[in-house]
Parts: sequence; C-alpha cells; structure tokens
Amino acid sequence: MRGSYRTQTTMKASLPPELEKFCSEPGRSLLVKGGPGTGKTLLSFELLQRFSQERSTYYISTRVSPERLLKENPHLRKVLKAQRIPDVAKPDEAVTSVYDLTMVDISTFVDRLYRLTEEIVTPFVVVDSWSGIANALDSNERLKAEESLVSLCRKANAFVTFVSEEPEQTTVDYLVDGVVELRRSHIEGRPVRYLQLTKLRSTKISQSRYVFTLGGGRFSCFSRFALTDEWKKGNRESLEERTERFSTGSQDLDEILGGGFPKGSTVLLEIGEDVPAEGHYAITYMVSANSMGHGRGVVVIPTLGYPFEEGITLAESVFGKDKARQLLRFVGVRGPEDGILSPYVVPIPIESAREDYETWTAVHDVMMKETGQPTLQITGMDRQESRYGTEEYRVAIGYSVDKMRESGSVEIRISKPGMENLTQRASNVSSIHLKLVSLYGTVLFYAKKPWTGLYALQPVIEGGFSKLLLAPIV
Repeated sequence: MRGSYRTQTTMKASLPPELEKFCSEPGRSLLVKGGPGTGKTLLSFELLQRFSQERSTYYISTRVSPERLLKENPHLRKVLKAQRIPDVAKPDEAVTSVYDLTMVDISTFVDRLYRLTEEIVTPFVVVDSWSGIANALDSNERLKAEESLVSLCRKANAFVTFVSEEPEQTTVDYLVDGVVELRRSHIEGRPVRYLQLTKLRSTKISQSRYVFTLGGGRFSCFSRFALTDEWKKGNRESLEERTERFSTGSQDLDEILGGGFPKGSTVLLEIGEDVPAEGHYAITYMVSANSMGHGRGVVVIPTLGYPFEEGITLAESVFGKDKARQLLRFVGVRGPEDGILSPYVVPIPIESAREDYETWTAVHDVMMKETGQPTLQITGMDRQESRYGTEEYRVAIGYSVDKMRESGSVEIRISKPGMENLTQRASNVSSIHLKLVSLYGTVLFYAKKPWTGLYALQPVIEGGFSKLLLAPIV
C-alpha cells in the first residue's frame, strides 16, 4: 500500500507511570521544580488534564496573570475555564478553573486555598508558582505557611502541586510527599529535556529519569525503547517517493532528510553507547521493507550478532516467500547447518577486502539486472572490520562510493562504539551521517550531515501498519 507525505508527528501526551500512580491518590502534595523554561507549567497542565475527568481541577496563578498565560499558551483555551477571563471557554467544555492570586498576601492566599479545598470533594490543585509567594516571606513565616498548606491538603483529601523555580533544596522539598525536577542538557550541541523523580512517597520508582518533549505545546515523556513482535511482523506501507530519492520508510525521517536518501548516496548510521541493537534494526527494517515494497533488491552484510534468520522470516511474513527470495540477499553469512545454502545466502571466501568486494558487486549487479532498479545495500562495518582488520578495511571503505553514485543505489553503513577511526573515515566519504544515542532508556536520533536537532525514536502501530515516528525534542 502506498502512503503519502504529511507533517512531522506530534506525539500523544504522556506522563511517567510512577508519577501518574502517585498523583492518583488524594491527600498528597507534590513539588514540581526546575529553572525557567524547563516545562513546569506544561507538566502541571498535563496533570490537570489527566485527572480532570475524575476530580475538580484548579489552577491557581500567583506569578503570571491568567490573561498573559493564555496569550502565551493559546492552546490552553480549550481546556480552561478562567475566573475573570470572559469568553475563554464554554462552561460545559471546561475542565479546569483558573484563579488569579497574583496580587494577594500569604494570609489571603491560605484562606482562599482553604475555602476551595473545603467546598470541593478531593480537588486537584496546582499552585504556580509557590516560590513567587515563598520568597516574600522570612524563613520562619515560610516554614509555617508550608506546614499549614501540606497539612491542609491531607486533611481535606486534596492533591496539591506546588510549582517552584528554586533549584536548591528548600523546606518545602522535605515537607511534600513528592518531588519532580525538570532539567535541560545537551547532546553534541542539541538541547534535550529530562525529568528526575526525586521522591514519591509510597510509590515504587522503577525508572527515576525520563526524557520528555514540549512539542505541540504538550508535555510528553518517553518510555524505554522496545520493538515488539507485533511491530516487527506488522504490515508496512510503501511510501510514495520523490524524484531521485529512496524513501526511508518513515514519513518523519523522509521529511527530516528532504524526502529520503538521495539516489547514489552513501549513508553512515552511527550507533552510540548503550543503544539497544533493536534501535538500528528499527531503521533498517523500515528502509528495507520500503525498498522491497517498491520492487528493489536489498543486499545485506549484517552487523555482528544480527539474527539474519529473523530478517528472512520477517521478509517472508510481510512480502511472501516468492518476493522475499527474489529481493533479499545476505552476503558473507553461514548457510543452514545441513550444508545446503539458503537462496538468501551468498557466501564469500574472505580472502581480501578487494576480492570480496568483487563478490559483493556481482550480487548488486545481478539484483539490478533482475529488478531493473537500483538496490539498497546495508553493511555492518563491525563484521567487515573483524574479517579484514582495521587498516585493510579502512582502505576498503571508499570502494563502493563510486559504485553507488554510478548505479543510483544507496548504501547504509552501520558503525558501532569502539570504531572511532573507521567511523570518521566512513563519515568523510558519506553524504549523510545519522546517529543514534541512548538516554535514560529512550533512543534518540539526530543527523550530523545534514545538521538536525534531536528526535525520539518511537515504533508504533497505526491503522494496522507498523510505523517509525520521530518526535522532536523541543
């Protein structure tokens, strides 16, 4: 089935499961802290939206007027009913009420919160920000106020979230039941966001850190990367291709690369430390399936440890045996134990990189002749290095570049950690350099050539098709 292009994916909002479980119990207090612009307000609104169907939810603004809040975040108009803001939302569509307490003193603030929690059954309240009030108090006044508020939420069976921009630990860190810190860092100059679950009383923290994004004005965190059998065996769309381009099989990746891989190009896919093997399998599965869907041959020198038998099984399940046998070849791997070579397997003598390149070229030429199209080549650099040694393979890296350019085929080379010299050599002769890294269980993708920001790799099933989404980290 042919698919069409679309804009890059906006991921569905999601919360860390530990935090969601913690917040589901009334009578607790939570501190959300982090520097300016780290996403505290959007996380707070995500919590309000998550629990709006089962509780009365309230947003108490002490720092920014509701008018300014909605001006800066217009998408929130769909979910807020604001006090003192006319025509924000229809009452029957509202999920959260907004109270403007930007000009009140501490006694008025405590009184308003007390009356709110007294009149409503198990309310869910966000105070944004607590530091805006607390910083105006001396240490004794602040401690008394915080003790009163935490005690109040427990007695009233309310859930209260305090938002703070104070990076250091303060008295409220010790008094509340839970603490979540939002932070920013960088990966090769590209900004990345993550949160730290510092404390969640009576809740098991299975994973303490999560990567998240604020894409589309929503807070969305990412779970640990995993490829399910359902995704591997699922149907694939053969995406429409632009002139002189191979689609990658992922609409998001195609858009990032300007329509896919240029015909005749050499691509380096660099794998960072701790990236699970299935991270790069996800990409090679998608681009291979898309090429086979267009009737192009796929020739693979697999990375060490890759279960090529699984690749054969998957190809047969998606395309059927006849088409898979016509279009898929594994070069330089062992055949079945009974000595009868599989139609998928092409042995090579492993004498020298130059001589074996000729065998690889012959397979490429036969595929092109049989299909009348250029081919997709996938090369595991670690397997080649183990066969020929670093120095001989370093010289051989450039062998296929001209072949790809002349034939209009595409080669994807896969490098792994510990191959820095070979990786640099491959990057020098490649027109595209992609990289995968792992952070707190999330597989992140970016391109070094051409330069891109960070994206979270997300294998999903939509409309009965296995897809690979790339969610921008913003």
